[in-house]
Amino acid sequence: MVGGLAFWPVLWFACVVGTTKAEEDDANAQTNNDDESGWLQTAAFSPGIMMIFTAHVASIGATVGEYRRLVALADNNDGTNTVATTVWNATPTARAQARATIRQGALQALLAYTVLLFTSSCIVTLLARPLDQRMVYLIQGWSRLVAAAVLALLSVRVAQWLDLYPSSFHLADYHERKRRERMGTTVVELRHAVRWSVAKKLLRPYCVLLVLLQQGADLNETGRITIPVSILAGVATGVAIDFAMYKCRRFKSARLRFCLSITLVVFLSFLSVSVLAEGAYFIASVWDDSKKAQEDLDNSLWPLWAFGMGAIAMPLVHLLVWMWSKFTSANIARDMVLITPHKQRMAMSMFFSDRKLAEIQKAVGTANDDNKPKSQEIDKMEDIVEESQDERYAKNAQSTVNACNQEESILDDPENVPGEKNLECEAEEISSDNKESNKHTEETSVSASHPPTMRELFMKWECCGCVRGNDKSNGRKAYSCVAWTTHVFVCFACLFVVVVNIGSSRQQEAVREKLPNVFELIYRYIDDGPVCAFDDRGAASNITTFPDHDSAHAAGFLILHCGACAACSDWENLELEYTTREFLALESRKCAQKSLFGGGKSDLIECLESDRIGFQGECAVCWAEDILCTKKFCAFIAIQSFLINTLANFEVGSDTITSAACEEAHCEAGNPGDFVACSGATRRRMGVTSSIKRPGSQQCSIVDVNWQELFPDPHPSA
Repeated sequence: MVGGLAFWPVLWFACVVGTTKAEEDDANAQTNNDDESGWLQTAAFSPGIMMIFTAHVASIGATVGEYRRLVALADNNDGTNTVATTVWNATPTARAQARATIRQGALQALLAYTVLLFTSSCIVTLLARPLDQRMVYLIQGWSRLVAAAVLALLSVRVAQWLDLYPSSFHLADYHERKRRERMGTTVVELRHAVRWSVAKKLLRPYCVLLVLLQQGADLNETGRITIPVSILAGVATGVAIDFAMYKCRRFKSARLRFCLSITLVVFLSFLSVSVLAEGAYFIASVWDDSKKAQEDLDNSLWPLWAFGMGAIAMPLVHLLVWMWSKFTSANIARDMVLITPHKQRMAMSMFFSDRKLAEIQKAVGTANDDNKPKSQEIDKMEDIVEESQDERYAKNAQSTVNACNQEESILDDPENVPGEKNLECEAEEISSDNKESNKHTEETSVSASHPPTMRELFMKWECCGCVRGNDKSNGRKAYSCVAWTTHVFVCFACLFVVVVNIGSSRQQEAVREKLPNVFELIYRYIDDGPVCAFDDRGAASNITTFPDHDSAHAAGFLILHCGACAACSDWENLELEYTTREFLALESRKCAQKSLFGGGKSDLIECLESDRIGFQGECAVCWAEDILCTKKFCAFIAIQSFLINTLANFEVGSDTITSAACEEAHCEAGNPGDFVACSGATRRRMGVTSSIKRPGSQQCSIVDVNWQELFPDPHPSA
């Protein structure tokens, strides 16, 4: 199993790492542009991926080890298991078959997961290439937070696995009983139980892992090795933790086991808090990477605050889990025989080998070797439960025997009228007569029972419903509902991010293909060709189109903007174009956001004609059509801009693809949108410097008017 997890990055590396020269050039250009600040570097290691695979190895080891223990271990010196006798440990042949079935089920689940994860990771990685470099940095920050969460969870799980909580005996016996029930009596049931138990452990962080695996979409040389290095490191760390638990559970001294277990749990908790603080600082740095923001962040105590909050939260988490476990186990312990300390100490690991009982007892001792019971309350509860059960069974058996003897004596008396025999006695006789046949049936049920179908197995206990299980308390049902609701929400959020990244990368590729041609059409001959001019009579001016600037000057007209006049070239809309130059892009984006998940053209026109902007007539229609075009071709880029905090970045260039660049590529030069021809007047054509910074080659240089003198009054919304 460990080999399967370790072989996965080799396959991934072979599939994903190969890149074309063009992709490498794009990545280098993007990196050079994004790394001007000099502090951000692509990481060759993902803490989140590492810790997920660490948890995979540890949890799979514990799960498989539990099943193997149920089959192999015995409590009695003669090698029998009177506490948990099942069809799988009744005979050596059954135990051998069970071990083989457990191994097959675990390997099948691991193989299916490897194929699924390899295929899906290749898809989400290749389709997202080249991923926006800022998104890569944010995923690195999220990876640290995921690692902190997994470390915190591992610290709790390890505490449970190593019996640090006082109620672990009860909970371990409860989960052992439930697992024994799911093992069934046929090979199909046992294999399915193991396969599904392992698969659930692997699939829980699957959606989160898909997001983190998109770091492989980074085409930089360092980014290519991030995934395989992280996976291999995670597998190695998982084996180390699994082996540490294996050793901790086998020490004879209860005090030594306790000290080593506490050390491991405290170490994992400290790592969780440290990684949380570092991840929070990293994301804060990436979220606003301006020089002033970095200086403010460096001068703050943010890392110390994050560390302090985590240091307070982790003990509280352990305390809450401890209290919850104790409360939950109180009800469980009333109805079952408690697990013995000896059995609880048995190895629960994939390293556990099915040795003979004598060797196990020689290595770890028996229950009598424990120095002291962990709790007098546990021993007292164990005695009470065993005594009450023994007394109840003895009383019922004796009353049944007395009743049967009495009835037999009555029936033997010839003076008594014959009657029907007592049903309970009859059932007792039938039970006695069938003991041997039942025993024979149990021994042969592995091969003789009719195996259920896969549908029957899934519908029996895996399928849907966070409140399933009649033996669950209301508190446990409520906890299950909250946990599953949170899990579903996180999964949908992660899938949303994956889809957005893929869609944004595809849209950016289309923009890169179109931008050169668009720049050629719009900007190369921007000062040549038709111009829009007026006769300088204020609001009553005659605004008309001339074939070139010389013709306009010859007629005594002053040039307003390059290109022919159109819907936005009237006096009122020209004034709005100039007076809203500092906030028009943001306000129009707000109108676009309102229509992103609903709303039509009429709603956009109403927003654009509102007092905040104030476009009039056909000019508002042109802007609405441009926004709808941008929504159609640039929606994923806009959503990703929101996720990476670049929504206000309107930079236009072939190296940095923003929503503004996407809008120009698709909606301005007739491919398919034609906003420039529709509106006529744009700030570029008017020679106006706006919130969208552009080079001089992208602005008209033959405008004859001073816009500040022409429209001195600011916009009412300014």
